[in-house]
Amino acid sequence: MYDGSHVETLEFRAKSYLQQSGLLDDPDSLLKLDIPGIVRTVVPERHDLPALKEQKSKFGIPGPSRVIVSPTALVGSAVEKVRLNGLQAQLTPEEAGTVNLVFSKPSYLFEGGRLRVPTEAKVWSSAWGSLGDPVRSKIEENARRVGRIELSDRPDDPMRGTAFLVAPTVLMTNRHICSEIARKKAPGSWSFNPDTSKLRIDYAAEINQTHPAEFAITGVIGVHEKVDLALLRVERTGTVEPPEPLRIRAKPMAYASERPSYVVGHPARDRRLANAPSGTKKAFLRPLVEAIFRDGYYVKRLSPGEVTGVSQASLLHNCTTLQGSSGSCLFDAETHEVVGLHYDGDWLDTNWAVPLWTLASDPLLRRAGVQFE
Repeated sequence: MYDGSHVETLEFRAKSYLQQSGLLDDPDSLLKLDIPGIVRTVVPERHDLPALKEQKSKFGIPGPSRVIVSPTALVGSAVEKVRLNGLQAQLTPEEAGTVNLVFSKPSYLFEGGRLRVPTEAKVWSSAWGSLGDPVRSKIEENARRVGRIELSDRPDDPMRGTAFLVAPTVLMTNRHICSEIARKKAPGSWSFNPDTSKLRIDYAAEINQTHPAEFAITGVIGVHEKVDLALLRVERTGTVEPPEPLRIRAKPMAYASERPSYVVGHPARDRRLANAPSGTKKAFLRPLVEAIFRDGYYVKRLSPGEVTGVSQASLLHNCTTLQGSSGSCLFDAETHEVVGLHYDGDWLDTNWAVPLWTLASDPLLRRAGVQFE
């Protein structure tokens, strides 16, 4: 049984968000925020939330017999507690959950090649600002090179992960994805498993998809021995024109502080959450995850956030990801360059990506013709 530290984690994250938001110094600025609108942006289908019914009072902080039902009220109550008691404040699960929902990073759908989010919608980061043009156009252009790895003969369970095009006939994904669909025959030689031989990538695996952009995955070019990276061969099989490859940043990116970034991938429903025993961390996270992703799993999404740290081995980022996001492309939001290959994550903690500029001279990538600039 989980010892309850998941509540402390969620509560600590909520208090940290509030301390960084500026609301503690100017509580009245809370009234200028469209908290219900932010909730609807993050959770566009949750129109049934009682929290969307606004209170008439300033913050809706409860009296002895009053119940908070407004997201503004819940955030306001949390602000007051943290303002008075700092990190020692004790937030209710409802307060902590609402603050995390409002201040956490959303995940937006693509539909018909377009990012499905209101132009005026704000990601909770002053550095990000709005998702209007030309930012949206650049994101959509990059996203066309990211696709879903599928098994064509498994209509009931087709998805195997995410990959993106890095040369005219070369896909980049994770080693751990490759190890699920292929086996090593000899040093440097891999072959597909018999039950996973009919692989393809679909660059248009979006919500309400009507026109797939499918291409056959025909072989394993190579699997990196040190980092979670693999290269697959892709070939044109129909009349659909393939997208242009993404070019990867070759120069090291300087991260003096958190830097706006985004992930494009295909988050999948995490069965570990659905089957988690009551009282465990995963059971506690399930409502938040379901709220953000309830309008579509297994389809292409934009997850905005920031790179929060860097080392020789990994980029740390806080973009919202799930299973199925493995193999996703991590972009810098200011230059829109490819900077990383997402490979793992832990909700409310951090996510990890391979810093791809460290592989600009790597023999495997150079032989495959992976394009850096």
